[in-house]
Amino acid sequence: MYDILSNHKVVNVKTHATQTVGTAATSAKDLMAVADKGLRERNTRGLLLIFVTAVNTTGDITITIQTSKDNSTWDNDFAVLTNIAAIGVYIADVKYLSRYVRLSSVCADANVDWGALFVTFDAERRPVKQADATALTVDYAANIDLMP
Repeated sequence: MYDILSNHKVVNVKTHATQTVGTAATSAKDLMAVADKGLRERNTRGLLLIFVTAVNTTGDITITIQTSKDNSTWDNDFAVLTNIAAIGVYIADVKYLSRYVRLSSVCADANVDWGALFVTFDAERRPVKQADATALTVDYAANIDLMP
């Protein structure tokens, strides 16, 4: 059994930043998990986490997930998340992913501050190297009760 960071690959799909009105696209991210000893495993399912920290009045954003098997031919309307207009954390369980993924976003009427991460699920048979995430050490309080 592996810990959560060994079982799931964390991919920073969009660095948190302000998007002005208009269309923007992220660069492609490779979801292929590279495990120990160079073994490779394709991830076909992921949890998309979208962090929205500011929405100017009347602003909203529509995010389209695009996938590709070869990083050149894209399924430009693979999945669409529409009209995100409030601050919050949004999640989407995305299935049937190809090897590469990118996000295309359209910001309407006013600026939106947002970022996105993919956490993949299918690399459970081997430990996975984390390329896009840094694991932090967690220091627990001395008086923590570990037994419920």
